[in-house]
Amino acid sequence: MDCLAGLGWFILLVAVVNIEAQNKPPIKINSKCLGNLLRVDVSRLGGRFLEVSVVINNSSIILKPSLSSKCGFTIKKDHLGNAVIYASVQNCFAQNVDDKAFTTKLGLRLQSDNVVEDEFYLVEETCYYSSWASREIICKPNYMEVSVKKAAPTDYNLPAYPYSDPRKAAEQPMDAGFRITTVVFFTPEERVMQVDEAQRNGYGISSTPTRLVLRSPNPSRETYTKDVAGVPMTVLSTSIIFEKTKLTTQLYAGAACPQAQGGVYFTETSIRWFLPRRIDPLIYSKHFRLLEVNMGVDGRKLEATEMSARNYSLTLDDLYVIVEIPIGAAGCQIKSHAQDGQYFTSYMIELMLELLWTEDDTNEDTRYKVFLPVETPLQLQPPQVIDATVPKEMMFKALIGPWALM
Repeated sequence: MDCLAGLGWFILLVAVVNIEAQNKPPIKINSKCLGNLLRVDVSRLGGRFLEVSVVINNSSIILKPSLSSKCGFTIKKDHLGNAVIYASVQNCFAQNVDDKAFTTKLGLRLQSDNVVEDEFYLVEETCYYSSWASREIICKPNYMEVSVKKAAPTDYNLPAYPYSDPRKAAEQPMDAGFRITTVVFFTPEERVMQVDEAQRNGYGISSTPTRLVLRSPNPSRETYTKDVAGVPMTVLSTSIIFEKTKLTTQLYAGAACPQAQGGVYFTETSIRWFLPRRIDPLIYSKHFRLLEVNMGVDGRKLEATEMSARNYSLTLDDLYVIVEIPIGAAGCQIKSHAQDGQYFTSYMIELMLELLWTEDDTNEDTRYKVFLPVETPLQLQPPQVIDATVPKEMMFKALIGPWALM
């Protein structure tokens, strides 16, 4: 069902009616693993307030905005009474088993003015994810995350090429004895912080058995803006220092994410999104190869047949990956607006692109996943009035619309 199916007519009846209070329907909760992310849908909230917390060691920690961006959570609510929670599988509170199985527990508390006792729901989901790329980057509206493979003693060889790539130049084999001590930010000027100071400033930094995870609010004081093929991007560039006894090593970790509405253009009939196919702040080799491009909506990758059925378009040229969505296509929501006595609508959709590339000089691959919430400019929708009055029924009846009822 596409967005236009959400346009309906109100029937206005002038008569004496009895209004009966109805109980609100129970909420509906659905969770699903989407690669390196967990998605939890909570629907039918009605007018109830939703508080989300993480549950760990029999205690709850409320996910406020600052903690969410630091720890890899995104919570969004729409005007229809639904909520969506995204959690990185490597979030701060996940139970991690060998970097292959990740269990997240969430507490959902519903509060209502008309109910004395709050409702509480527990959501627990284990996501299995082992097909890690050497580097994985997630771009969400409130945070940027990069997860980088650490060199192990068993797979480390001295590189036979010049140290042109900062990811490999300082990388040394690491065992469990190494601990993170310092973060060097390049803004692009160098700025040094001890790890505890960086964490106090809102950065999430952790070392798992095989990977380094760095997470930054989007944006932050240590990020900077760079124009990439005409698209403004927020860039995070760091070097993470590890120490063990008298040994020191470092690992580069960085991300670059399109800024809100960056590369998005609107026509009267479509939404077009241009993402640079080569994200220059993340690439250090001349031998860049784009291996895969996938698009999705609401975090879920779409197959070619489903894209075709929705009239979505995904194309590539020399500079960009280009997504084109018809306004009103399946996957979007309609929002109503009233301004100066006039009725407007806008269309909203959360697009996703996932790129996989390799740089032959390093034999490393990067999986790059970016989420982009898009809302179209307001469109004037003059309402119509149809007089459906039947005098014999002794009732005035009119149809007014269409309105966005989704």
